[in-house]
Amino acid sequence: MFMNNMGLAFFCSGGTLLSSLFGKSNDECVYAPIDGAIIPLEKVNDTTFSEGLLGPGIGINPTSDTIFSPIDGEITVVFPTKHALCLKRKDGLDLMVHIGIDTVNLQGKGFQLFVQKGQKVKKGKKLVKFDKALMQKENYDMTIMLIVLSKEDFEITFADKDKVKKKEPVYYAKKK
Repeated sequence: MFMNNMGLAFFCSGGTLLSSLFGKSNDECVYAPIDGAIIPLEKVNDTTFSEGLLGPGIGINPTSDTIFSPIDGEITVVFPTKHALCLKRKDGLDLMVHIGIDTVNLQGKGFQLFVQKGQKVKKGKKLVKFDKALMQKENYDMTIMLIVLSKEDFEITFADKDKVKKKEPVYYAKKK
């Protein structure tokens, strides 16, 4: 399901009035972890993501090199290769932020972590910086994937937009 930019921005910026009128709150929004152009997940150049095997989400072609937390939550997984991490929101929403395609092969080279497993984070907290120039030089696809891993438990509404800035809403995830 898609919602136009105005609708999602409205739902994700609302306070108590919004919650009481519509049963929605900004706590249910997922925000962009980085600036860039949105790529529909089915167009991502990796079948694990494009076929939705891990769950629904979006790809972002990044214009910067730093990933920020898309939610308030806890870091539940930090891959040893630093190319991906998972977060959990208090309502149980599990997200994966995956940096690039096949970047696992870099074995951590070019990634700088700012968080660790078990750490509580707020939306907008710096999570990972990556060496975009190194990865482009070595011909890695730099698409950032933002995936909902707990898809069975949530109704997801995606923003209908082409470009995004970090901390802008990209989807709304409401517990079923």
